[in-house]
Amino acid sequence: MPRPLILAVCALAFAGACKPSPLKDLGKIESFALNDVDGNTREWNSFRGSPVLVFFGYTYCPDFCPMTLHKVEKAYKDSGSPGDWPKLIFISVDPNRDSPAALKSYLSRFSFPSVALTGSETDLRNAAKRFGVTFYQDPENPELMQHSPILFVIDEDASIRYLFKFSQTADELREIVDAL
Repeated sequence: MPRPLILAVCALAFAGACKPSPLKDLGKIESFALNDVDGNTREWNSFRGSPVLVFFGYTYCPDFCPMTLHKVEKAYKDSGSPGDWPKLIFISVDPNRDSPAALKSYLSRFSFPSVALTGSETDLRNAAKRFGVTFYQDPENPELMQHSPILFVIDEDASIRYLFKFSQTADELREIVDAL
Protein backbone atom coordinates (compact mmCIF):
# COMPACT_ATOMS: atom_id res chain seq x y z
CA MET A 1 0.00 0.00 0.00
CA PRO A 2 1.45 3.42 -0.90
CA ARG A 3 2.59 5.53 2.07
CA PRO A 4 0.08 8.44 1.45
CA LEU A 5 -2.80 5.97 1.43
CA ILE A 6 -1.63 4.37 4.69
CA LEU A 7 -1.42 7.81 6.31
CA ALA A 8 -4.90 8.71 5.06
CA VAL A 9 -6.42 5.46 6.40
CA CYS A 10 -4.70 5.95 9.77
CA ALA A 11 -5.88 9.56 9.97
CA LEU A 12 -9.50 8.54 9.26
CA ALA A 13 -9.36 5.75 11.84
CA PHE A 14 -7.94 8.12 14.44
CA ALA A 15 -10.46 10.87 13.65
CA GLY A 16 -13.35 8.43 14.10
CA ALA A 17 -12.10 7.51 17.56
CA CYS A 18 -11.92 11.13 18.75
CA LYS A 19 -14.89 13.09 19.97
CA PRO A 20 -14.84 16.82 19.40
CA SER A 21 -14.35 18.82 22.59
CA PRO A 22 -17.50 20.52 23.86
CA LEU A 23 -15.39 23.29 25.38
CA LYS A 24 -15.42 26.81 23.96
CA ASP A 25 -13.79 30.06 24.99
CA LEU A 26 -16.74 32.17 26.11
CA GLY A 27 -14.77 34.95 27.80
CA LYS A 28 -13.02 35.72 31.06
CA ILE A 29 -14.79 36.67 34.27
CA GLU A 30 -13.70 40.01 35.65
CA SER A 31 -12.91 40.36 39.32
CA PHE A 32 -15.54 40.84 42.03
CA ALA A 33 -15.72 40.15 45.76
CA LEU A 34 -18.32 38.41 47.94
CA ASN A 35 -18.37 36.90 51.42
CA ASP A 36 -18.11 33.21 52.25
CA VAL A 37 -20.19 31.58 55.00
CA ASP A 38 -17.49 32.36 57.57
CA GLY A 39 -17.70 36.08 56.81
CA ASN A 40 -14.41 36.22 54.92
CA THR A 41 -14.20 38.35 51.78
CA ARG A 42 -13.41 36.16 48.79
CA GLU A 43 -12.01 37.79 45.67
CA TRP A 44 -12.91 36.05 42.42
CA ASN A 45 -9.22 35.95 41.53
CA SER A 46 -8.57 33.70 44.55
CA PHE A 47 -10.25 30.86 42.65
CA ARG A 48 -7.85 31.09 39.69
CA GLY A 49 -5.40 28.26 39.18
CA SER A 50 -7.99 25.48 39.30
CA PRO A 51 -11.16 24.84 37.32
CA VAL A 52 -14.42 25.68 39.11
CA LEU A 53 -18.15 25.32 38.57
CA VAL A 54 -20.30 28.37 39.32
CA PHE A 55 -24.03 28.34 40.01
CA PHE A 56 -26.28 31.22 41.04
CA GLY A 57 -29.13 29.91 43.19
CA TYR A 58 -30.81 29.95 46.57
CA THR A 59 -31.52 27.48 49.35
CA TYR A 60 -35.33 27.76 49.15
CA CYS A 61 -35.38 26.96 45.42
CA PRO A 62 -37.93 24.21 44.74
CA ASP A 63 -36.58 22.94 41.43
CA PHE A 64 -33.58 24.22 39.41
CA CYS A 65 -31.12 24.49 42.27
CA PRO A 66 -31.57 21.11 43.97
CA MET A 67 -31.89 19.28 40.65
CA THR A 68 -28.75 20.91 39.24
CA LEU A 69 -26.77 20.18 42.40
CA HIS A 70 -27.93 16.54 42.33
CA LYS A 71 -26.56 16.32 38.77
CA VAL A 72 -23.25 17.73 40.01
CA GLU A 73 -23.29 15.16 42.84
CA LYS A 74 -23.92 12.25 40.45
CA ALA A 75 -21.26 13.45 37.99
CA TYR A 76 -18.81 13.88 40.88
CA LYS A 77 -19.45 10.38 42.24
CA ASP A 78 -19.23 8.81 38.76
CA SER A 79 -16.10 10.72 37.78
CA GLY A 80 -13.58 8.12 38.89
CA SER A 81 -11.24 10.90 40.05
CA PRO A 82 -13.11 12.93 42.69
CA GLY A 83 -9.82 14.44 43.90
CA ASP A 84 -9.59 16.33 40.61
CA TRP A 85 -13.21 17.50 40.61
CA PRO A 86 -13.69 21.28 40.34
CA LYS A 87 -14.98 23.14 43.37
CA LEU A 88 -18.57 24.36 43.05
CA ILE A 89 -19.01 28.04 43.87
CA PHE A 90 -22.65 28.51 44.89
CA ILE A 91 -23.57 32.21 44.76
CA SER A 92 -26.80 33.05 46.58
CA VAL A 93 -29.37 35.22 44.81
CA ASP A 94 -31.44 35.53 47.99
CA PRO A 95 -29.32 37.40 50.54
CA ASN A 96 -32.33 38.15 52.76
CA ARG A 97 -33.05 34.48 53.51
CA ASP A 98 -29.78 32.69 52.71
CA SER A 99 -27.90 33.23 55.93
CA PRO A 100 -24.40 31.80 56.27
CA ALA A 101 -25.83 28.98 58.43
CA ALA A 102 -28.53 28.18 55.84
CA LEU A 103 -25.97 28.12 53.02
CA LYS A 104 -23.60 25.93 55.03
CA SER A 105 -26.41 23.50 55.87
CA TYR A 106 -27.65 23.40 52.27
CA LEU A 107 -24.27 22.55 50.77
CA SER A 108 -23.48 20.02 53.51
CA ARG A 109 -26.04 17.71 51.86
CA PHE A 110 -23.60 17.14 49.00
CA SER A 111 -20.20 15.46 48.97
CA PHE A 112 -18.52 17.43 46.16
CA PRO A 113 -16.13 20.26 47.08
CA SER A 114 -17.97 23.56 47.37
CA VAL A 115 -18.03 27.06 48.78
CA ALA A 116 -21.04 29.33 49.19
CA LEU A 117 -20.80 33.06 48.60
CA THR A 118 -23.20 35.87 49.42
CA GLY A 119 -23.21 39.60 49.95
CA SER A 120 -25.35 42.67 49.67
CA GLU A 121 -27.84 42.79 46.83
CA THR A 122 -25.59 45.33 45.09
CA ASP A 123 -22.55 43.05 45.41
CA LEU A 124 -24.53 40.03 44.18
CA ARG A 125 -25.86 41.96 41.18
CA ASN A 126 -22.32 43.06 40.36
CA ALA A 127 -21.13 39.43 40.44
CA ALA A 128 -24.14 38.25 38.42
CA LYS A 129 -23.48 40.91 35.80
CA ARG A 130 -19.98 39.45 35.26
CA PHE A 131 -21.63 36.17 34.24
CA GLY A 132 -24.60 37.66 32.40
CA VAL A 133 -26.96 36.21 35.02
CA THR A 134 -30.27 37.78 35.99
CA PHE A 135 -32.32 37.23 39.12
CA TYR A 136 -35.35 38.84 40.72
CA GLN A 137 -38.08 38.13 43.23
CA ASP A 138 -41.12 36.60 41.56
CA PRO A 139 -43.88 39.28 41.64
CA GLU A 140 -46.63 36.64 41.85
CA ASN A 141 -44.95 34.54 44.54
CA PRO A 142 -42.45 36.49 46.67
CA GLU A 143 -41.14 33.22 48.16
CA LEU A 144 -39.55 32.42 44.78
CA MET A 145 -36.53 33.97 43.13
CA GLN A 146 -36.40 33.79 39.37
CA HIS A 147 -32.83 33.18 38.20
CA SER A 148 -30.77 31.89 35.31
CA PRO A 149 -30.45 28.08 35.72
CA ILE A 150 -27.00 27.79 34.13
CA LEU A 151 -24.01 25.98 35.65
CA PHE A 152 -20.85 27.70 34.44
CA VAL A 153 -17.79 25.55 33.77
CA ILE A 154 -14.74 27.77 34.30
CA ASP A 155 -11.12 26.87 33.56
CA GLU A 156 -8.07 27.66 35.70
CA ASP A 157 -7.60 31.03 33.93
CA ALA A 158 -11.13 32.24 34.85
CA SER A 159 -12.48 31.73 31.32
CA ILE A 160 -15.98 30.35 30.85
CA ARG A 161 -15.55 27.14 28.87
CA TYR A 162 -19.09 25.74 28.93
CA LEU A 163 -22.65 26.70 29.86
CA PHE A 164 -24.22 23.57 31.31
CA LYS A 165 -27.95 23.79 30.78
CA PHE A 166 -30.63 22.48 33.11
CA SER A 167 -31.85 20.03 30.43
CA GLN A 168 -28.48 18.26 30.31
CA THR A 169 -27.55 15.11 32.23
CA ALA A 170 -25.01 14.29 34.92
CA ASP A 171 -23.19 12.06 32.41
CA GLU A 172 -22.82 15.03 30.06
CA LEU A 173 -21.46 17.15 32.91
CA ARG A 174 -18.90 14.46 33.77
CA GLU A 175 -17.74 14.38 30.12
CA ILE A 176 -17.47 18.18 30.06
CA VAL A 177 -15.43 18.27 33.26
CA ASP A 178 -13.21 15.45 31.91
CA ALA A 179 -12.55 17.60 28.81
CA LEU A 180 -11.20 20.43 31.00
